[in-house]
Amino acid sequence: MGEKLSTIILMRLPRYTTNNAGFTFIEIIMAVGLLMLVFAFYDQMVQTVIFTNRGRFDDIGRSVAVEQLEIYRATDFNLLNDGSFTITDSDLNYLPQGSGTVVVADYGGTDSGIKQITATVSWLDRGVTRDVTLTTLTTAGGVGK
Repeated sequence: MGEKLSTIILMRLPRYTTNNAGFTFIEIIMAVGLLMLVFAFYDQMVQTVIFTNRGRFDDIGRSVAVEQLEIYRATDFNLLNDGSFTITDSDLNYLPQGSGTVVVADYGGTDSGIKQITATVSWLDRGVTRDVTLTTLTTAGGVGK
């Protein structure tokens, strides 16, 4: 009887051997999927940082331009000389290669009594020059009065 039992057990054993040294197809697919997911999150994070910096630079440039316009609008109209003037605001240091100009010019002719003030702030963003340009009008008595 012992012989028959061992024969039955041997017959039930698989006739092939498995090699567990490699990876299964499912494991490879899961690893590739996980790598793709990690890469997608990383890419999204990098894009968010770039977008955040670009928005921050836009905000700084707009803030400097608005401040310059307010300074020139608060200046007595008779003291506003036509010309182009360099902006020396310390906030330009927060912009990569930041610079700015204010242009004061007569609007509608020399005797119109209206001046146009244009503030332009420029900086370098990833090799591309970006700028913010704001324009306003001013008169001796104030616009709309």
